[in-house]
Amino acid sequence: CLWYALFNDNKIIGIVSNKESSAKMILARIKRMYESLPPFLKPGVTSYAKTSVEFDNGTKIIVSATSPDAFRGETINFLLCDEFAFVPKNQAGDFWASNYPTLTASTESKVVIISTPNGMFNLFHQIYSAAERGLNTFKHSRVSWRKVPGRDEEWKEEQIKDLGIVRFNQEYNVKFLG
Repeated sequence: CLWYALFNDNKIIGIVSNKESSAKMILARIKRMYESLPPFLKPGVTSYAKTSVEFDNGTKIIVSATSPDAFRGETINFLLCDEFAFVPKNQAGDFWASNYPTLTASTESKVVIISTPNGMFNLFHQIYSAAERGLNTFKHSRVSWRKVPGRDEEWKEEQIKDLGIVRFNQEYNVKFLG
């Protein structure tokens, strides 16, 4: 999101999460990254609020909870959906239906969906499963616990003892269960 904001003028980046507080935390991390950049990479900032940032290149980042009317009426050029599997089915479907047509109006629009699996047959599962089978235009990627440095079989066994095998498989092995 930050890279896109820095190197693209007059764009709108929308960040949604299952809770607005989570979307605000993502924006706070983006702000910290921006503040750590060397001055020659930073565009000026014209607005620096809890739910938005606007740069002097005309690009702005806005956040919201995922809801049927989130970003309705906005022309989102880059959409980041966080924990999309945890958005209630009717809200996720209505949000997607109201925003996807605007996103696809431009061949340059970007969509990134990030989530831990949360059962099957929700919108995240549908989009991800279709991407795995090559039935839509999305690209898929999984990041399991094995990709995190310092985690080994002993760590895995401890987590299974504390969380149980079903939850471990959902939360760490990125498995759709249900």
